[in-house]
Amino acid sequence: MRASWRGSKEPSGSHGRCASRRPSRPCRAHRWSPTCAAGSRRARDGPCGGCRRERTPRSVGPPGPCRRERHLRVPEPAGSAARCAACDPGSLVSRRPWLPPSLRAATGYAARVPERPSHARPATADHPATSWLGGLLVFASALLVRAFSFGRVFADGEVVFGASADELYHLRRIQYTVERFPEVLSFDRYLNHPHGAEVVWPPAFDWSVAALARLLVGPGDPLAVERVVAWAPPLLGALTAVAVFFIARRHAGPLAGWLAGGIFAVLPAAAHHGGLGVLDHHVAVALLTAGLLAAAMATFESTGRRGASALALGLSLGGVVAVWPGALLHAALVQAVVVVWTLAARDAPTAASRAGALAVAHAVAALVVAPFALGNEWQEFGTWSPFVLCNLQPVWFTAGALILGLLAAAIRHLPALAGRGARVGFAVTTGALGVLAALLSVPELRDSLATGAGWFGEEEDFQTHVTELRSLFVAPGGELSARVALRKLSWLLPVFPLAWGVVAHRAVRGGSGASAVLALWSAFFFAAAVAQTRFVNTFSASFALVFGFAAQEVVRIYPRTRNPGLAALGLLLLIPSAMGHRSSVLGTVASLRGETPRTTTLQLRRGPLREVGEFVARATPETRGWLDPEEEPEYAVLSAWGSGHALRYYGRRPMVQDNFGVYGGRENFERSWRYFESRDEAEAVALLDEMQVRYVVADRFGAGAGDSRKRYPPATMAYRLSRSFGSETEHSPGLDQHRMVFHAKRPARRGSLWVPPPGYSISVFERVEGAQVEGRAEPNQPIEIRLPLRVGADRIFYLRRTRADSKGHYAIRLPYPTEAAPSSEVSAIGPYQFRAGDLEGELRLGDSTIRRGERIEGPCLESACG
Repeated sequence: MRASWRGSKEPSGSHGRCASRRPSRPCRAHRWSPTCAAGSRRARDGPCGGCRRERTPRSVGPPGPCRRERHLRVPEPAGSAARCAACDPGSLVSRRPWLPPSLRAATGYAARVPERPSHARPATADHPATSWLGGLLVFASALLVRAFSFGRVFADGEVVFGASADELYHLRRIQYTVERFPEVLSFDRYLNHPHGAEVVWPPAFDWSVAALARLLVGPGDPLAVERVVAWAPPLLGALTAVAVFFIARRHAGPLAGWLAGGIFAVLPAAAHHGGLGVLDHHVAVALLTAGLLAAAMATFESTGRRGASALALGLSLGGVVAVWPGALLHAALVQAVVVVWTLAARDAPTAASRAGALAVAHAVAALVVAPFALGNEWQEFGTWSPFVLCNLQPVWFTAGALILGLLAAAIRHLPALAGRGARVGFAVTTGALGVLAALLSVPELRDSLATGAGWFGEEEDFQTHVTELRSLFVAPGGELSARVALRKLSWLLPVFPLAWGVVAHRAVRGGSGASAVLALWSAFFFAAAVAQTRFVNTFSASFALVFGFAAQEVVRIYPRTRNPGLAALGLLLLIPSAMGHRSSVLGTVASLRGETPRTTTLQLRRGPLREVGEFVARATPETRGWLDPEEEPEYAVLSAWGSGHALRYYGRRPMVQDNFGVYGGRENFERSWRYFESRDEAEAVALLDEMQVRYVVADRFGAGAGDSRKRYPPATMAYRLSRSFGSETEHSPGLDQHRMVFHAKRPARRGSLWVPPPGYSISVFERVEGAQVEGRAEPNQPIEIRLPLRVGADRIFYLRRTRADSKGHYAIRLPYPTEAAPSSEVSAIGPYQFRAGDLEGELRLGDSTIRRGERIEGPCLESACG
């Protein structure tokens, strides 16, 4: 009897069948032919390549080739079936023996098995030492790429953190833990002054980096701590590259490992988050999500006892959520995929085994995250918010463990659940009832989830100004553009859909569980990155893996692509990614030559901010509680929210609002906007008094930052502070209770060096009572008051105007003293000059008079006084 395979006839004596199948049909459990595991049309006795079920021996013929892939068969010991070299890694015969062994090992030529079952691990010809040597090479390459900005970060004996602002609050927490180890700064009175606020970030990342810094340099030396922790992101980023290398190598082959690891090592998006001095928890999130992806792949390909894969999956789920609560989205994706995988099992025992393993994984995740989350109460978020660690995360995983455990028990003991449809119905019903019960019993949960969903819809006005919430294909100006996407993901991005299609084909036709997980993960987070740029960090690892898997699959399907010349041509794929680091390399080279390196746009703005912060630290009264949250600071500083973290770290003063935006304190956030938009100085001063603000830092961004499209009319406080510097102009009145004490502007352009954006300047104003000057003048006579000021190396005029009333009386407040300088950077040049028509007068004021708001008689500007 002949056995047909896809309608084709087999040679005589080469057929076979599964023991549980009809002899005329192949084993369909994995869409496999009842032949060798490579899918050959030459059937032999032995187990089915897909399900390993024993086949009924039909005949034993002479060894012959597998025609599809030209595998070679060799005679085996007497009484055993012939084995294919590609189907059985135990065989010593490789495909195409005329290829050099080095090329077969480098390309994985002899290791790849077409349409292998998902649980079959790829065989490689490399020695284990070669794998680890390759991992070390990828690590070194990734670390080198992430250290390209060395010349910018370590400049003039200091550490310049200029990639963003969040790293400066991470530094604040790390310095606190280093000094008071093992304490964690969970409530900070330097946030949301005067109330203080809980720190929304989980402490795991900062505490771990602080513990390392404490071990290496110890307390008492903040600069040494900065030098150590600046290297934490490159090390974590390089470890992520190694993880990508081994994931691709294990599930696809050596070529996939080299290509995926190389792409991730040089990919600009990945290198940015792991760059030198970019001290942010997102670099740790990238490493942990790569581990989560690896654990999900291992879970899909696990057979038999699944304890190890369940433990790895649980640790990955709990670990990534403990570092970043937003990773609950990543966890939910993995949960959905593995639940579908469980319900799709071909028989009840397999489904019960998978559900039990997943229940264990969820229980482990709940145990990992519970110590960081249970019992946390947040003033802004409550106790059931997806934005912060609270009761939601451990309860979420615990509920998953209970439902999956119930599903496993039900499948084992209820014969009615043997079919897939019954299992799906039971799981959907149980899950829906659980969700409904949670929403009804915890009303706060419903509101919190709605608020969390609003983060994707930008319901908060604050979110419209957050750069990382913009689409990957939206330029900073708001127009549609691929420029940002190509800069982050290089010119490999247009090829990504094609590579993803190859991986999806491998998952569907080859039965590869790892490829299926990768295809789903990469597609989901590519869509998420298109919606919001912040997900590019997570997408980067799967982006590199897709190209590695696709290249290995192409080499398997088309043997002629194994040509060494084509392999060298494939290395050109790394060039588009590497070109994104040109400016960093040039900056480091310039630094090594003793020149001033070019700086990034954000570093340009952070430079003046650091200058302002250092001025505030040395020239303003010190406040209590920098390292002791039990002490209440005396006053605060108000600035644009995008400047808060930088000014706090360098100035060591409490801030009213900062980069946490509304999530650092909604009431103060709204007050700050009202202050900068106010057209009445008295109203603005009342708001400052409510927030206990003594100093205001003003630039063109007003209350916000990162979006200069927000324009303030001339009459607003933002315009009068940042553009008029408190003086009266044709369009805006002057200020009489704000005086400038510091001003930083863009330096002159020198040669090819970059300077801050044109027109950008930043000033510090002190809130004072102002001296109340009263005097006599001709009735209804306009009066002009001038005071020349020295501001740094420049000279400006403080100008005010008033008018005498019908009785010849005038009154005005003045904020600058003439007898003492307001600060070391600003001082009066001579007395106030009063002018009313042809009459002139002078006035000198002391600083104490201005601070106490005393009344003082001004010069007489009447004709009778002359």
